[in-house]
Amino acid sequence: MEETCKALIGNAQTDKELVEPEVKETVDRYDKLSFACAQKQKELDDIQQSLTVYKNTLSPVEELVSNTEQALALQEPVIGDLKKNKDDLEKVKVLLYIFNNLKTVALLTVLNG
Repeated sequence: MEETCKALIGNAQTDKELVEPEVKETVDRYDKLSFACAQKQKELDDIQQSLTVYKNTLSPVEELVSNTEQALALQEPVIGDLKKNKDDLEKVKVLLYIFNNLKTVALLTVLNG
């Protein structure tokens, strides 16, 4: 019986020596994979943040474009009234100025965001 026990203990030690490198390799692979996943998660979080900035920037621009389209659609046709035409032109210039400034801010926000 004692000999059988010694033989079994010897076998267990031999198995441990055979399995230990496999376990170490698996743990190393897991650590590398875990690190790679963490890197991908960070990249995805950065992309998500950029998309949020983009959407938040785009929304006011879309609203301004819609409002400008509606304002231009409501403009009466150009007629011979020079004073009215000058007033209309100034309104369009103001809308264009606001639109261009907002577009520039949106582009800078997206590029720097």
